[in-house]
Amino acid sequence: MALTAEAGVIRGLHRRLCKAVEGLLGLHTSVHEGAGWQHAGEHQRITFGLTNPHIPDFAPLVRAGRTWPVMPLFPEQAEDLQECAWAGWSELWLGTGRRVFALDGVQWSFYWGNPGRPKRLLFRAGWVAADLRAAKAPQPHWHFDSRTVWETTIPVDTEASLEVVEVRLECPPEGGPSYGEAPPSGVPALLEYDLSGLHLGMGGWDHPGEHPACWQWSPHSVDALVEWAARTLCLARAEFDRLRTTTVT
Repeated sequence: MALTAEAGVIRGLHRRLCKAVEGLLGLHTSVHEGAGWQHAGEHQRITFGLTNPHIPDFAPLVRAGRTWPVMPLFPEQAEDLQECAWAGWSELWLGTGRRVFALDGVQWSFYWGNPGRPKRLLFRAGWVAADLRAAKAPQPHWHFDSRTVWETTIPVDTEASLEVVEVRLECPPEGGPSYGEAPPSGVPALLEYDLSGLHLGMGGWDHPGEHPACWQWSPHSVDALVEWAARTLCLARAEFDRLRTTTVT
């Protein structure tokens, strides 16, 4: 069952979420919201984000066709105009027409780039209500969006040439997996794989039921949702910090 809440409970969630993010990043944080959302009708979509007035910035929100507020994971780097990691929070609720709202999904999106410049989406950590949509995916999950180029060796019967062929790894249809379009016969290629169809479970595997239900966890309360959001941001920040402070020899 999707988590449901009244407007006052959602505001309380946002206060706690802002406090948790401020504690991790040291940035004053406020909620990005639309006017009059409390009066949303049945099935109307309401999206919230997090922003900060000190280092305001934006990046594309995946599949939404618009930009969304993001925050630097290391504010000191952004203040020095350095290339760095960024995070954006998006939270989607559905109106029920009864002044109660159903949580449809939340996600952290992680980017890389300079302040005030276009940023590259790297990966996301998201949860979607399995009883509303995405019933076959593990919930929550890591979702990788950056494309990866792999070199492949293909027997050639003509003069060798090299080209980049885009391959999209789709969710497998009934009857077997799909690996996109194959490169032309007899041509060695660099294959550019789009991994955005993969959902890598992060909520454990021992929930009731068989696959995929055994990988699906749902936040049963506002407390659980805030805890997931804060710990996921903490983990991502720690990993980015490890990368920036480790010297590769």
